[in-house]
Formats: sequence, C-alpha cells, structure tokens
Amino acid sequence: MGSELSNNNNGFTLIEIIIGIALFGIISISLITLFTNGFTYISRSGRRTEALYTNQKAIETNLVTSPTAGNITFTFDGVDVDIDIYSFQVEEQYDAADHKTSVTYFEADLSGF
Repeated sequence: MGSELSNNNNGFTLIEIIIGIALFGIISISLITLFTNGFTYISRSGRRTEALYTNQKAIETNLVTSPTAGNITFTFDGVDVDIDIYSFQVEEQYDAADHKTSVTYFEADLSGF
C-alpha cells in the first residue's frame, strides 16, 4: 500500500498556469494602453479649454485692438441695407504640437441707424 502513488487531480497543470499568466499579461497591456491614451486626450482637452478661456477673456476685456473691417449688405423688399462690421480674432497655442485655438468675434457698427 505504501508503494502506490496517489492520483490527486485537484490542481492546475503547469501548462494551464502559463497560459493563464500569458492571457492576463495580454489583457493587462491592452488596458494600460487604453488608459494611457485616455489620460493623454483628457489632458490635451483641458489645455485646449484653458486656451479657449484665455481667448474669450482677451476679447471680453478688449485686449484685442486690431479689428478687420468688413461690410454686409442685406436686401429687404428691394432696399439695400449696408452694415459695417468689425471682426476680432485671437489665437492661442495650447501644446507643443502647434495645435491652436481660434476665437473670432464680430461686432456691427450700427451708428448709421
């Protein structure tokens, strides 16, 4: 009786453990890549939002002083109405890849009405 080997089939084989570790590694690498890319895009989006806020603040506080002049003509029942407009544009670079935000504000000169 002491010379018989007992058959214990309750555990995993070495091959099963190696395959399980390999699958866990492949899934982990793909999830890490996904989270890293997500963090990169969230960070860039935050910098872009801050740049847009800076542009908006520059326009609202009248820091932009070089408008581009233009003219719009509307026709109502055969009568032409000319309106002078001024456009103000502000650009801000928000990352090293030369991505920029641009805000354009239009203002009508209604002094002739």
